[in-house]
Amino acid sequence: MQFGDHLKSLGISNIRMLGDSITAGLKASQPHLAWPPLFAAEVDGLPIQNHAVPGTVLQGSRLADGKPRPDNGLGRFKRALLNEPHRDAILILYGYNDARYTAAPETMNVRNFTRDYGRMLERLIEAGHGERLAIGSPPYIPDAGFFGRQRRLHRPDANGFRRLCRDRRHAGATLLTLLCTCLQEHESSWRRRLGLS
Repeated sequence: MQFGDHLKSLGISNIRMLGDSITAGLKASQPHLAWPPLFAAEVDGLPIQNHAVPGTVLQGSRLADGKPRPDNGLGRFKRALLNEPHRDAILILYGYNDARYTAAPETMNVRNFTRDYGRMLERLIEAGHGERLAIGSPPYIPDAGFFGRQRRLHRPDANGFRRLCRDRRHAGATLLTLLCTCLQEHESSWRRRLGLS
């Protein structure tokens, strides 16, 4: 069963999303071509509560200035996703900004990314949201998008993400790898990779 059909079978009436500029649709050529509205359209136009904040990271690790990045996902997921009892679907896409931040490698790294992502997922699963939860992998970005960071340094982030999914399948979570390759215009690719067609 595709995830969209799975949500329909559960009678979901709302979608909550958490992420960075990719989920906010900041670089989409047109708002309706960002992945959140594409996904919502394929599940009968369910309303979206989009809690994405452009420029943010998931992890609460210290940056080069010794402080966590404001509005990081770990620091705000409770008020965005657990602020009240609900039966909404939860979709999370993070990782690009975490992967390309290189100024504090001893704290901003794949180990802390997977640690903090894991903490967030465990809390969501404990709150009963496992069957309505999907997370997206750090998306594919051409080499130019890394601002000097080599492709090989991005692979551990993607591998850490895959471990998050694998290690939590036993917890009753529907953690799906939403392999994101195209961020604009490629609607058919998005639908196929999101399991919507």
